[in-house]
Amino acid sequence: MALTPGVLVLDRYLIEEQVGVGGMGEVYRARHARLGMPVAIKTITGTSTELVERFAREAQLLARVRHPNVVSILDVGNLPDGSPCMVMEFLEGEELDHVRARKKVLTWVEARAVVLAMLKGLGAVHAAGIVHRDLKPTNVLITRDDVVKLVDFGIAFPTGAEAKKFTKSGAVIGTPAYMSPEQLVGSAVDARSDLYSIGLILYELLTGALPFGDDPSAPLRRLREDPPPPAAPRGRPQLPPEAVQAIVRALAIEPRLRHQSSKELYEDLRGKARAESASVVAAPAAQPSLPASPASPSPAPRAPPSPPARPAAPAPPARRAAPSPPVMPQAADLSAHGAASSPLEHAHTVLHQHGVQQQQPVAARALVAARLPGSRLAQRDEQRRLAELAAPGRCYNLGGGMWFAVLSAANDALVGKAAEKLGAALQQRYGGTCRVVWAPASPAFTLTPASLSGATPLPAEITRLLDHLL
Repeated sequence: MALTPGVLVLDRYLIEEQVGVGGMGEVYRARHARLGMPVAIKTITGTSTELVERFAREAQLLARVRHPNVVSILDVGNLPDGSPCMVMEFLEGEELDHVRARKKVLTWVEARAVVLAMLKGLGAVHAAGIVHRDLKPTNVLITRDDVVKLVDFGIAFPTGAEAKKFTKSGAVIGTPAYMSPEQLVGSAVDARSDLYSIGLILYELLTGALPFGDDPSAPLRRLREDPPPPAAPRGRPQLPPEAVQAIVRALAIEPRLRHQSSKELYEDLRGKARAESASVVAAPAAQPSLPASPASPSPAPRAPPSPPARPAAPAPPARRAAPSPPVMPQAADLSAHGAASSPLEHAHTVLHQHGVQQQQPVAARALVAARLPGSRLAQRDEQRRLAELAAPGRCYNLGGGMWFAVLSAANDALVGKAAEKLGAALQQRYGGTCRVVWAPASPAFTLTPASLSGATPLPAEITRLLDHLL
């Protein structure tokens, strides 16, 4: 049933305009007549029994999941002609497919941030006994507030005993370009099939193409060939080992050789061993729904690299082998941090900003990293304000909502207070959802124009901080 602006649906939702149309349904923007809250109303255009049953199943499955990275269903009902409709949260943003087309290739920081958010939502979906079965860039929305949302559960499927009621042997449904091998041949699928799709998405975001390109035979090749390892396009920095290893494993033909859960792939991409070794103080913020497990350490290839040597004469071996700074107090003890910290070693550090070398002797430095709204980071006025907040240090925008600053002070107590003050200012400016972490910088820390431009990897100390924001 076509809906026109001004029509009242379910006695409380006022239709404003049509915002989407597909082969099986339409989507309208509407507003709650009393609350004024914007909503999306999804309808179906067909009347077949199978379509109506699938629509009802989508609503029932979505009602099981409540997660920030999964679109929420708010209500269901029937239109005046008897056809079903569902009311969902209204999302404004950009499909991941459009982001990829616009940027061609995403950086490792950007792509990993998107996929880790997808895995958080997917973990909740799988925990509810659901397989999405149609994960692809067009079914991932990045809102104006840079929140990643999984959408379109039209062919989602229950798992376990419940699946037997719906199983049709040999039925193939979904998008072939992003299907797992078992889904392509109509075999039973489980959570590992969705993880294969995640691997394809990450591969495409980092390389600009799917493993076997756009050839029509590409899906069939995935049935018998292991995809080539991902490699960054010419002129881009080399992909880190953990990225290549995680993608290769996710794209194994045999499900038993892949990651066995969303959490396992999440930890693999996050770099569990590297994240656990970071010395970080975090401002109060919600923890990731899929935290890194303190179980056995990650394989050696994912261990944190040693900080790069400075362009000048290399530091003495003993200095390079110095242990990481001690673990700092947790967020609840942030205000007490200061004099109790062990003093940092005095050093001369070379900082680079926009290709200009500036040498400053400093007694203590701290690195502050934050996940901020990308739409605001793109504004010049916003960048100027952030630079003022970080003064007298320097701040850098890495893209994908990632931002960090290098602060310096006369001693470690003062630099700790400066980091706390900056973190509080960021949370006051961006709200409680802004996540901020900081750690003292080692004497060997060096920031070069090449690392800022993406030509070489970021220093390990910054990478460890960013790990805690994902």
